[in-house]
Amino acid sequence: LITLVASIMGARPTARLTEIFLVLELSIIAVFIIIAIYFLPGHTVNTVSPGWFIGFGALLKNPYKFMLAFPIIATIMDGWEIDSYASEESFNREKWPGTTGIIGLIAVFAIYLVTMTLMDIETPISLLSASLDPLATWSHYIIPQYSFVMDIAVIASTASSLWLTTYILSRAWYAMSREHLLPRQFGYINKTRKSPYANLIIIMIAAESINAVMLFVPSIESFFAQLLSISGIFLMMEFGIDSLTGIYLYSHRKNVNMKHIYLSISIFSFTGFFVMIMFGIITNTLFIILVIILIIPGILIMFKNNQKIIPD
Repeated sequence: LITLVASIMGARPTARLTEIFLVLELSIIAVFIIIAIYFLPGHTVNTVSPGWFIGFGALLKNPYKFMLAFPIIATIMDGWEIDSYASEESFNREKWPGTTGIIGLIAVFAIYLVTMTLMDIETPISLLSASLDPLATWSHYIIPQYSFVMDIAVIASTASSLWLTTYILSRAWYAMSREHLLPRQFGYINKTRKSPYANLIIIMIAAESINAVMLFVPSIESFFAQLLSISGIFLMMEFGIDSLTGIYLYSHRKNVNMKHIYLSISIFSFTGFFVMIMFGIITNTLFIILVIILIIPGILIMFKNNQKIIPD
C-alpha cells in the first residue's frame, strides 16, 4: 500500500523512497566490502584466478555452459538501467539512449564485479553455489556475529526491486497504450502527478489476488516459481526484439549518423540473444511451454495492431 501511494504520487516520490532503500542497501554492502578487504589476508579461501574473469579455456571446452549462464546474467543485470529508461522513454520517447540507464548499468556491473570477487576469494565455492543467499553466506565468513545485518540489505534490495518492477510495468503499459497497442484505459494518467494511476491499481489488485490464490492453492506457487525461473530468458527475448527493431530501423532509414555501425551492433546482438535463448530453452521442455504462454499475448497484440494500421 505504501509503495502504491508513492507510485501514484509520481516519479519523484517513488525515486525518493527508492533512494532511501538504495542508500541503506549500498551502505551495508560497502561496509562489508571494506571489512572483507581489511581481513582479506587472513580470510583467503580461494586464490584469485584470471579464469574467474576470462575463462577462454572453459569456454572452448564447454561453450553450452557459457551460453546457459547468460539468461541468469540477464536476470541479475536487469535493474537500474531499465528502471531509469522506463521513466525516460514513457514520457519523453525522443530521448535516447537513456543516460541514467547507462550510468546505472555501469554502477551495477562495478558493484557485482567487486562483491562477487571478494565472495569467491573468502568463501568456499561449494557453499556459495549451494546457498540460496550467497551474500549471507559470505557475511557469515567475514563477521559471523553481525551477518544478520546483510539480511537487511537483501530485504531492502528485494523490496525496492518489487516496486520498481511495478513502476516499469505501469510505464510500459502507458507507452503501449500511447502507441495504441493496449486499450486507452491503460493510458490514463494523473494530470497533476503525471503517473499512470489506473495501471498501478490494476497491478496491485492482480498481485494481491495472486497472493491470495497461492495461500489457498499451494500448487499455484510452484507454477509461478517455474515462471520466475525463466525470467532471464524472457528478458533476453525482450532485448532480442529490441535488437530486431534496430535491424529494421537502421536498414530502412537513410538519414542516420553511423547507420552501419548501429546496424552491425543490432545484428550481432540479435544473433547472440537468439542463440542464448535457444540454449536456455532446450535445457527443459517445460520452459518451452512457458515461453509460448508468454509470447502468445504479444503475437495477438501485434496482429491486432497490424489490422488497425494496414488498410483494406
